[in-house]
Amino acid sequence: MELLRLTIEHFKGIDRLELALDGHDADIYGDNATGKTTIFDAIQWLLFGKDSAGRSDFEVKPLGPDGKARLNGQDVAVEAVIREGVQNKTLRRVYTEKWERQRGSAAAVFTGHTTTYWVDGLPLSQRQYQALIDAMIPEKRFRLLTNPYYFSHILKWQERRNILFEI
Repeated sequence: MELLRLTIEHFKGIDRLELALDGHDADIYGDNATGKTTIFDAIQWLLFGKDSAGRSDFEVKPLGPDGKARLNGQDVAVEAVIREGVQNKTLRRVYTEKWERQRGSAAAVFTGHTTTYWVDGLPLSQRQYQALIDAMIPEKRFRLLTNPYYFSHILKWQERRNILFEI
């Protein structure tokens, strides 16, 4: 599995970022609070709906000065083109604000969020999308490959033992 391109829009502290990796290795480094973890969080969110710490209840929207998510009418989107074998797949996850105008009201009211899933430009249900991701790379395997502390600090000792016996 190779990452060819990553596009991030309005995700946490990143307004817009496009990385054209073309399957090559990339080193992302910089000072603290410059967005390194945010890029990894975006990849994790695209694939599994979680951040790099494994939490699914984290805020993906940009934060305002008060520390709360801004309601700005902009979609949060992460898209990646991934080469799997000889085939390329374009994965896209979009988090959208829902605004509805109540009957008899002139102004629209914020009513929540929706998440949509796309593969190669076609919409999928969450279940279909997750099944496709799981077929590409199961979450546990991804975390084992991308987090050096996952095996030694996060997995329970029984799971570590089972993995070692399998090897």
